[in-house]
Amino acid sequence: MANGVVYFGSGDSNLYALNSATGDLRWKFKTGDVVHASPALADGVLFFGSWDSYFYAVDAATGKEKWRFHGGEDPLIHNQVGFQSSPAIANGIVYTGCRNGDFSMT
Repeated sequence: MANGVVYFGSGDSNLYALNSATGDLRWKFKTGDVVHASPALADGVLFFGSWDSYFYAVDAATGKEKWRFHGGEDPLIHNQVGFQSSPAIANGIVYTGCRNGDFSMT
């Protein structure tokens, strides 16, 4: 939660921003699959991954996509795809793990 807004992912493939006092929807951002983990927030940007094999940066105020990174695919057995872990941010660097066993920094 930040500035009276709660951010969370959902099994319906969306990241949601709700007013923490009223529960009213501020915005939602659609991905291609489940958003399993909590987003990280830094400098007005939310960072999160989806099981659609993309890691996203979204403007926290508007829900507009800033960029996305494609990763998290497993070409050998095809069952370890996407981003499931919550990212961490330290010293301006975003760290996250992929289900394919890779570790990414952006």
